[in-house]
Amino acid sequence: MYYWAKKAASEFGDKVVFEEINMSEAENRRKYSFKWRLYINGENLFTGIPPSYNEIKAKIEEKLSEV
Repeated sequence: MYYWAKKAASEFGDKVVFEEINMSEAENRRKYSFKWRLYINGENLFTGIPPSYNEIKAKIEEKLSEV
């Protein structure tokens, strides 16, 4: 999911900031747990089975249209 999210975010240029969370840090593991998650604007939008590239890109487009 990391690679798909990073690729999708890069297609929107300066409109989207991709921020990686280092899960090797104990504080981040406590805060976010180990489950597959993808946050957009601080909201956990995907948990569990990793979404496809197209699903991630569509969700980013949806969130951009709300701004």
